Amino acid sequence: GNDITTSIRLLNRKKGNSMKHTYPISTVGGPVCECLTVMTPSQECRSLMFLPIPPNAVVCENRAIAVDLLPDVIVEDNGVVFMDDVSASGGPPEVPIPLIVVKIGIRLVVGKDDHQSTAVGVQFVVGTEVVHTQRFRSPLRLYDDKVSDITVRIQQVIGIPANDGKQQVLLAGISNNSCLCPCPACTCPKGDFSKLSQRLWKLMLKRGLVEGPTQEDGDYGDYCVTEDAPLRVGEMAVDKCAERYKKRTLNGHLQLTASEQRATNLESASVSNPPLLIENSKKHSGEPLHESSGLINTFYDRIRDRIRGYETDDDFMVRMREAKDEVKDMLDRLEISVPKHRKKDQQFESIMIPIHNSSKELRSGMGDVLKKIKAKKRLMRSGRSARSMRILQIMGISSN
Repeated sequence: GNDITTSIRLLNRKKGNSMKHTYPISTVGGPVCECLTVMTPSQECRSLMFLPIPPNAVVCENRAIAVDLLPDVIVEDNGVVFMDDVSASGGPPEVPIPLIVVKIGIRLVVGKDDHQSTAVGVQFVVGTEVVHTQRFRSPLRLYDDKVSDITVRIQQVIGIPANDGKQQVLLAGISNNSCLCPCPACTCPKGDFSKLSQRLWKLMLKRGLVEGPTQEDGDYGDYCVTEDAPLRVGEMAVDKCAERYKKRTLNGHLQLTASEQRATNLESASVSNPPLLIENSKKHSGEPLHESSGLINTFYDRIRDRIRGYETDDDFMVRMREAKDEVKDMLDRLEISVPKHRKKDQQFESIMIPIHNSSKELRSGMGDVLKKIKAKKRLMRSGRSARSMRILQIMGISSN
């Protein structure tokens, strides 16, 4: 089914039931160009999404386009050709509206067999030219309303970043929330999330919460202030970081050491995949203090430390750690080569290494025997060929 995006619920209702006493206003579903269905008791509404081209030169710049509903209508079968509701790139339909145009006209397309009681689509008119014709997903019933009673609006959708933290990093191409630089707005390492930043210091000074040297002095007294991390713009934009990571790791095929991987993550700000959506930094609330991430990280660290403190001398945990070490030791002894963490252990004895070495010696010996057999066969074939030639010469038959 469709997703409910907006709903109304009476909050102060005693013993209210959210399923019974919630009224949906809009839902999302269907084609990308017409995904919003508004449901109100007194009126119907159709919502179309389109992309005016050419786009603005500046990202996230406001572009106001006024609209007039033209008084004349056109019948569906009068040479009307509806266009695709999805562009070639898979997005909303692209409607050519020059940047100098500040107002367009909308003309209703009515059905041919229903006495013009329903609108089946609209035409976009720039000047006197029809630039786009779009069919509604479901017809709009006009009832006895006049065209002049219908309201048409064009509103700009600049875009709102996802509020879910996991979805934010997924869209940005960041590896995961526990990576080195998990913030989708800036490149701050997670180890600095709980530290006082220069931006917060200036805000605290401005509001009189602290007294101390200014930023220009370079001395923050007893406060430990970290430098503001660069935003994900310019060379640190997610698409640029993805290109650097791809080049550094040969498109993910190059196995890096731990230190090389950390350096690469810092260089690419933990962007390891091509971004699914490039969001301008202006649209991010920024969360410059990383208060949620910092508090959560610190909270979990404190919980882990406290739990480990409880478990240090617990009999069950002691036995579990001993069992874990025993299993790990058994698995290490089944390896056909010495594990890296065992190379300095002089007392380590593997079960499989001697057997593996014996099998390699047996394989090498069998290879030598096979080589000798092949050489004998070649020698025997060459000997038979020489005897056959001598017999032919005795009989006086030319070998040619």
